[in-house]
Amino acid sequence: MNTKQDDSTRRILQVVERLDYGWAETIAVASAAQKTDDLTIDFLVAGASNSAFEKLALGTGGKVFHIDSIERSGVTKFVNNTTKVIKQHKYDVVHSHLNLASGFVMRAAYRADAPVRIAHSHLDYEPSPALTTASQRTIARLLVRDYATALVACNDDSGARLFEDSWQQFDGNVVSNGIDLDLFRPASEQRIELRAAWGLTESDFAVGMVSRLEQDENPDFLLEVLAADRALAANAVLFYLGDGSQRKALTKKAEKLGLTDRVRFLGAPQDLPNMLCALDRLVVPTAKPGLPITLIQAQAVGLPALVADQIDHRLDLGLGLVEFLPADNPNLWQANLRHSRPEFEPAQLHQAVSDHGFDVSASVGQMLELY
Repeated sequence: MNTKQDDSTRRILQVVERLDYGWAETIAVASAAQKTDDLTIDFLVAGASNSAFEKLALGTGGKVFHIDSIERSGVTKFVNNTTKVIKQHKYDVVHSHLNLASGFVMRAAYRADAPVRIAHSHLDYEPSPALTTASQRTIARLLVRDYATALVACNDDSGARLFEDSWQQFDGNVVSNGIDLDLFRPASEQRIELRAAWGLTESDFAVGMVSRLEQDENPDFLLEVLAADRALAANAVLFYLGDGSQRKALTKKAEKLGLTDRVRFLGAPQDLPNMLCALDRLVVPTAKPGLPITLIQAQAVGLPALVADQIDHRLDLGLGLVEFLPADNPNLWQANLRHSRPEFEPAQLHQAVSDHGFDVSASVGQMLELY
């Protein structure tokens, strides 16, 4: 691919919280990988470093810059740091995937004279760890209204919820969320190798939660599920794939329940596709509504899932792999944990993902069209 810069090259900066397997990061990296020769796409990571997709992002020919998250730096320093990067590299388009916090990116992009400023909502609820007060959220929405030149969302509900009246005023663009089907596919050899590396026997039943270990994700509920049945706990191993403020408390609770040798903390997953293949069941016990991308990724590799019933049911691809349950009854989850696993051909799984609009390749064209 021609990487020569000239006056006709359009410079894009995509702003993300991290470069991992999330909705925003998947579409950002996929669009960079499929860009045309007249586009340069770089990444500004406002938070985590050394994430799973960083090598993929660099492999697209773009640069990756890092600044502190808005939570860590505070709003003023975050806006100043973002402005500095945009101004220094003279971006034509700044595309923020930070949901409501995109308002502050839009302000920075305006200050740095970026002519096209896109705010993107990937969720139809409002997670705002950085924006803890109603006044901060109001300010963020006003900044989107005043400084964005285009709004994008994964669906109309998401756009209207996050951007409120601005969604209609801007005639917002719908670009569906999706996953990379080249990454997520059944892999029997990798399953065997990884389970051996984890020290699992053939009789071990591997249960995994892929999430931040924060209270609103309800991670301690899974310890109660294991503790509800000692026969299950004897050969089930619970893997937490993620990290967060609750890890220490979870470790103590596992010890108190006598489950220390049945619980593993693996940190943020660097090889999520193969990790999902190595599991026997995904569990999503979150205490809040949402659109967890992991549920689509799991179905793409044929992994069954038990899911809290407040999760958006549109994520069920109709393959019989997803079961919704109330996340307040450990006995009910325990009783359903070992249901038999249906067998599918990889093509059948991927066709279901595509038919439900979750193949990221279908969205990349829309993204590049915006640029």
